[in-house]
Amino acid sequence: MLTKTLASYKQLEKHVLYLIAAEGFIQFSNASFFLLLNFYLLQESFNDVEIANFIRSRFLGVLLLAFPLGLYLKGRKLKGFFQLGAIATPLAGIFLVLSIASHQSFLIHLCMSLWGISFIIFHIPGIPFIMQNASEENQTKAIALYFQSFSLSIFISGLIAYFLRCNSLINIHLKSVLLFFSALGFLAIFFIQKIKIAEQKIEKQNILQNLKEYDYQRISKALLPAFLIALGAGLTIPFINLFFKSVHGFTDCSFSLLGSLTFGLVALSVIFIPELKKKFGYNIMVTGMQMLAVFLLVALAFTEWFAEYRWISYLAAFFYVLRQPLMNAAGPLTSELSMNYVGKKNQELISALHSSIWSGTWVISSSIFGFLRARGIAYIYILLLTAAIYVVGVFFYQMLIRSYQKNKINEELG
Repeated sequence: MLTKTLASYKQLEKHVLYLIAAEGFIQFSNASFFLLLNFYLLQESFNDVEIANFIRSRFLGVLLLAFPLGLYLKGRKLKGFFQLGAIATPLAGIFLVLSIASHQSFLIHLCMSLWGISFIIFHIPGIPFIMQNASEENQTKAIALYFQSFSLSIFISGLIAYFLRCNSLINIHLKSVLLFFSALGFLAIFFIQKIKIAEQKIEKQNILQNLKEYDYQRISKALLPAFLIALGAGLTIPFINLFFKSVHGFTDCSFSLLGSLTFGLVALSVIFIPELKKKFGYNIMVTGMQMLAVFLLVALAFTEWFAEYRWISYLAAFFYVLRQPLMNAAGPLTSELSMNYVGKKNQELISALHSSIWSGTWVISSSIFGFLRARGIAYIYILLLTAAIYVVGVFFYQMLIRSYQKNKINEELG
């Protein structure tokens, strides 16, 4: 199966592969921030509540821009957005790291917002570009690889960070490691410049006309489960390293290794998604895997009750390592499902709204997390709240799958 699957990826169009390579380098900044930024903020004497407020600023900036950007993308060539994002994202990441060292809260909030905005300028056009410029038989593989870039960047950056930070001969400062990974994003420009195609795009129209032509019923139905999953995820994903540090005593070195191992498995699992989808369909590959992931999240939460036992940290790491591939592997499929369900004319908008939802809900979730932590609420209850919201989201994904399959059958019969 592995040989067959890898061979199928060789059929992807070159311009799609160049985009995915560029996305991978942009994601190095995102990956290093996921693994290490909270540790750096703690090192600079910021607490959980302050960190939650900084993260909220990042997603607030994205929330304000994502929706109008999605409207503006319709009918336009997308390469220019990739070029702009490939320059702005590494610059914003560098300024963000430097602003933390300055201890000026306003500057940190501003740089957080600018980094988030720069990142989505590059990221939002990606899925519409793939849907419009990859052949139909390659779309699932291309989207899977596009999502996989984040996992691969965490796998690689986690190993590099461990070597740079935790080697007695080197032991580079955390600030320098974060600056290094942000600067790697500039390499994305090289790959974007190699994209030389006549882009297939939907006819350009003015924004007001666009607003009238979208199918809002389908869009809202596709976005509801994404909203619920994002709401739950925002309570946990940005702060999972704080959980492992506060509850189980992980250092940035140990969490870098854990993140590398975990997302290495995520990247490996995503490779098989197209073939597994053909064999098992959306029901098992989306709702089945997500429910298993929810069960493991609940198990992870309860490890806090037994944190005084040394061995429990290994069990917590085990639950986390198993959970992430299950939840993340469903990501490309839920994105593809939503894109196919709403149809081509709605794809730029739903891509933008999807980013808006994740950013908007993470603004809410970060506020809730900060509120709960300020009142001394234990991490176990925050993780259990996440799991409960996930269950509702998975239920609505199941409803969306049924609706999509019904529509597809009707179209084939019609």
